[in-house]
Amino acid sequence: MHVLQLTVRCVARWSDRYEFWPVGHVTEVRTGVPPADSDKRDHQLAKLYAWVSDWLLRSPIAGYELVGVLLYSGDRVILDMHDGDLGHLVLTQPQAEELRFCWGRFGLPADLYIPEPPIVRFEQASN
Repeated sequence: MHVLQLTVRCVARWSDRYEFWPVGHVTEVRTGVPPADSDKRDHQLAKLYAWVSDWLLRSPIAGYELVGVLLYSGDRVILDMHDGDLGHLVLTQPQAEELRFCWGRFGLPADLYIPEPPIVRFEQASN
């Protein structure tokens, strides 16, 4: 599984809504609510990635296989991959620690996506 897909999988647990689309084709967006159950959520995400990959293989620009993803929590975007690459993560400090742990479970380094300057923004947990 690709590192971006793993990151989406790890962050989706805090999301209450998603948007997926083939980059360059925003009219093909799929929206929905990730299931609370982690196995069902992982299955749904895999189906979304498969749908985008299949759609892109049949598109006039086959081989351009970028997946756009936005994950929301309430009215804020917590994961922004609108151009097929990870742009921003907006997480609480405990969520960021869980994300690092999740990356580690898949053999990825815990500091995988904490460049300088950091583009992971931490927010105070809301009550």
